[in-house]
Amino acid sequence: MELIRFQKLQGLGNDFILFDAGELDSIGREKLDIPSLCDRRLGIGADGVLIYQVARTGVEVSMVYFNADGSRAETCFNGLRCIALWAVLNGDVQRGKPFVIQSDAGPVAAAVMLESDEAVVELAGGVSRRNLIRGAVEPVDGCEWDLNFDFGSLKGIPISIGNPHFIVWRTQGDITALNDEVATIGARVEKARYFPDGTNFELAVKVDDQWIRMAVWERGVGLTKACGSGAAAAVCSGVLSGRLAADTPIDVEMAGGRLSIEALSASGRI
Repeated sequence: MELIRFQKLQGLGNDFILFDAGELDSIGREKLDIPSLCDRRLGIGADGVLIYQVARTGVEVSMVYFNADGSRAETCFNGLRCIALWAVLNGDVQRGKPFVIQSDAGPVAAAVMLESDEAVVELAGGVSRRNLIRGAVEPVDGCEWDLNFDFGSLKGIPISIGNPHFIVWRTQGDITALNDEVATIGARVEKARYFPDGTNFELAVKVDDQWIRMAVWERGVGLTKACGSGAAAAVCSGVLSGRLAADTPIDVEMAGGRLSIEALSASGRI
């Protein structure tokens, strides 16, 4: 039997199994049975698997992310935060110093605060809404699409932040109600014909100008307690639709806790 070390990390209850790339390569990555590892009854249990590697000590590390079903995803923001913290705890970068995390979605600027384990990550690129939906008529005005599903219609905003999201805004609802609805329809939205690569699905409610609530169905995972890229996508969709203001920190409340997200108008980054 071959043994390999792993770490278990979580961000707001969004939990991951982390492997060092060098150790994985020594046994062969093809031997990694990700769905079995992520099984919460028969395996370690997690929302996904992170593969960590140092590119340049003190300056750059890399992340490869797999969903619980074994599919490789472009990025994962809570995963990025966990990677950032592990890079500091492992002594590969310095706390309080900026560094870069390479992912399938491109480079991401990161830092871990001097006085806490709080990780800050910045999306290295703009937000695109193109080519996310097929087989539907693009809205003439505004950014919200009316899509018909087998359970009814949803009016939502498609956004890519390295990975695809479809955000639907509700006028009211607490976290429990939002999660219940996402759990009911999430799988059908994820795999709907409109989304050629599948999609992450979020329901959001604006509480005030600096606070929203959100529930999320993660592509390849299912209902999760939190999603960093989903939180960023929800804030961006709020800015695009005029619900929220850019250049203002927004608290995104999820079942696992809160993230602070800011959409920067000058750079188009988060």
